[in-house]
Amino acid sequence: MKKVVRTILALSVILTTFCLSVRSSQAKPFSQEVKQSNNSCDTAVENVKARIQNNNYLTVEFKGRQIPHEWQAGAPAGRSVQLIILLGKVREGSGQLVDNIMASTQMLTAMSNQLIEGCDNIAAVTYAKNNTGYVRTFGLIQGRVQEFDYITPDRGGQPLQLRWGIDMVI
Repeated sequence: MKKVVRTILALSVILTTFCLSVRSSQAKPFSQEVKQSNNSCDTAVENVKARIQNNNYLTVEFKGRQIPHEWQAGAPAGRSVQLIILLGKVREGSGQLVDNIMASTQMLTAMSNQLIEGCDNIAAVTYAKNNTGYVRTFGLIQGRVQEFDYITPDRGGQPLQLRWGIDMVI
């Protein structure tokens, strides 16, 4: 029984890592997709990056991509970019810092709000713990920045019906 559980757990980790890599592989480097010429966007990005890096204890990678097709119908008008922020560890023990950031709804909401207010084209900000599949997405919903609701993929083969404000738990 323990062997079956370990096998299932190992397969789920492999699947999760693969899904996150596919999901983020379509993203372009930040400067190609999101970067704008206005100072408020540059300032917002630098502030968020500095806050996350915590004196260079963490790696932070920004990637932008067009919001998924499923989200486009409900996305805020004129905002077409999903900003993906990949969080990784640099030093031994810094994994706890990533976990603390990912667990802080207040911090993630505040940073998302700063990015969405500062950058005219960002509709959603997704924070991802590098190589784990753990993501949290925040976007402009009914005029304010809120965390998306999450659904689990149907393993029965039915395609997921995502819409604005809903993200997938991998």
